Amino acid sequence: MPVNTLKFSAPIDDSEELARAEVYGLLSALFDAAPSGDLYAQLQVAVTQAPTPGAFLEGAFGALVAASRRAPLAAVREEYDALFLGTGKPEVFLYASYYLAGALNETPLVALRDELRRLGLERDPSLFVTEDHIACLCEVMRFLIAGDDLAVSNLATQ
Repeated sequence: MPVNTLKFSAPIDDSEELARAEVYGLLSALFDAAPSGDLYAQLQVAVTQAPTPGAFLEGAFGALVAASRRAPLAAVREEYDALFLGTGKPEVFLYASYYLAGALNETPLVALRDELRRLGLERDPSLFVTEDHIACLCEVMRFLIAGDDLAVSNLATQ
């Protein structure tokens, strides 16, 4: 399951669900790697007013856009590396197993793989990250919201 490569076909009239899927897509991209120049440029000019004023994520998204307008991309990339990659032990682990079991590649990862297999999803073997990486988890949620397999991509499965 490559990060940010899933295709979506949720009903066009379901804009709230598609927006939710896109939030997961953005989170996946931002946790997968420091933002690309193109993504950062899009963030800097993004509309910050939600279609429904006062929407739940409107303030948080506005703060993200404002921060992208203030901070140079090089500084954001340095901060990403310092927080999530680091030398030795990173400041913040991006893998759920670390927080659930205290170590990487433990029982929670095995359980997650079993669940993903049940959903018909599997990790692309060329990926370096495991399925419990937050970017992968966000991408799975994105698929469960707006994927093209309605037997899996539905509210009950989410």
